[in-house]
Amino acid sequence: MNEIYVSIRIVTDGPIPSEYSMLSFAAVAFTDKRAMVGPFERNLKALPGAKQCEETMLWWKKNPVAFKKSHGITMQSREIDGRIRGMAAGST
Repeated sequence: MNEIYVSIRIVTDGPIPSEYSMLSFAAVAFTDKRAMVGPFERNLKALPGAKQCEETMLWWKKNPVAFKKSHGITMQSREIDGRIRGMAAGST
């Protein structure tokens, strides 16, 4: 019997699922002979009203290439979007 193994990776804005967003996920399937069967990858939209963990966001700022791959946008775009969402909610 041939077995298939799947490796999964997720990228988030912070450590708690209900408070922060899952930003992307990817999976790669391999045979028991270590041959790749196929990859899958998707970027996701942030949850409405979700927080951004300060520690995680500092890591993203130091790794802008990883941020763009995981988010599909630049860090500057995300910061502008966050300020716009905050202004719409009545905060400054």
